[in-house]
Amino acid sequence: MDERRSVALDRRRQQRDLAASERLFHMLAENAHDIVYRYRLRPTPGFEYVSPAATVITGYTPEEHYADPLLGIRLVHPDDRHVIEEMQAGGIPGEPVVLRWVRKDGTVVWTEQQNVAVLDDDGVVVAVDGIARDVSARVRARDRLEAVLQISRDTLEQRPVDDVLRTVASRARELAVATTAMVTVPLTDRSVHVRIADGRGAAAVQGREFPSAGSVAAEAMQSGAVVRLRDVAAERGLHPVAELGEIGPVLAVPLSTANCVFGTLVLVRLRGRPAFSDDDVAVVTMFAQQASIVLEHARLREEIDRLALVRDRDRIARSLHERVVASLFSVGVSLQAAERLGDGAGGRARIEEAIAGVDRAIRDLRGSIYDLRPDGGGDGAAPGSPPAR
Repeated sequence: MDERRSVALDRRRQQRDLAASERLFHMLAENAHDIVYRYRLRPTPGFEYVSPAATVITGYTPEEHYADPLLGIRLVHPDDRHVIEEMQAGGIPGEPVVLRWVRKDGTVVWTEQQNVAVLDDDGVVVAVDGIARDVSARVRARDRLEAVLQISRDTLEQRPVDDVLRTVASRARELAVATTAMVTVPLTDRSVHVRIADGRGAAAVQGREFPSAGSVAAEAMQSGAVVRLRDVAAERGLHPVAELGEIGPVLAVPLSTANCVFGTLVLVRLRGRPAFSDDDVAVVTMFAQQASIVLEHARLREEIDRLALVRDRDRIARSLHERVVASLFSVGVSLQAAERLGDGAGGRARIEEAIAGVDRAIRDLRGSIYDLRPDGGGDGAAPGSPPAR
């Protein structure tokens, strides 16, 4: 009897402990920033539990998860669904898995998931317990650092400016989850030129010229401030970027330094997509600063090359002056000697020598002029110089 009572007391104690553990688990899960979930695989798939954090991270409520057994699959970004397929084929991985999810509003979040298989008495997996957390800030910080390093490396290696600007536009578009990115520069007071375009519809606008009137690119350049529109069609009516299709949100950030305004970095999203957030503005502003540095670096290189050319031409001009004056002085001495010798053989020899000196002076002159040309060989010899006589 005492033994049966002891067993009953132990069972009740275990039940109380289990109930207390379940209450603690639910309290922690209900207040956690991470999503805690259980997904049933057998006998019928579906969510058995999803914590309230799902609404914040995915935009879908727990009730929507319960109502749609496939919502967890549809949340995964199309480019990452192969990871889910590999998991289904090879079993639950022991290491955390990083995936992109597409929120209900269409924005993308990066998540890190840790899953544990739930087995029945026969060792068959019947469910999956998991925790998913939003690691978008961590991933974006890493991607920003990689992008900045890549752009800095390309700049220091003096890669073509347009190649570096294309990298800037591409990385900005990827990190801000935009449809298209453009680098525009002023062409005249009344028009802007699309120097670089990346993403959807890029070929339609690459190299195009658009009126400045009503352009967010021109407005950002003129004001020196960020221009952000929720829906360009609703707020501005007809707009050049309309050629890209059903465009909604637009973000334009000026490209400038303390000395110069170079242009604008413009990002657009499709109509119906969320407006650019403050975080998006911060990301694009960082890339705009990188683009400004690239353009300023190119401007300074051109200025240095121009100054070097001026110095080189000044050096050639001094050399030209010295050589030609010396040659002409020598010719003058020969002619004076020829005048004293008269019409004899000695006088004719002096005249021939003077003519040869003039030819040399002409060659020197033409060679120096050839050196001043952008494609000059710098060897002092000019094509078409008369032969020495």
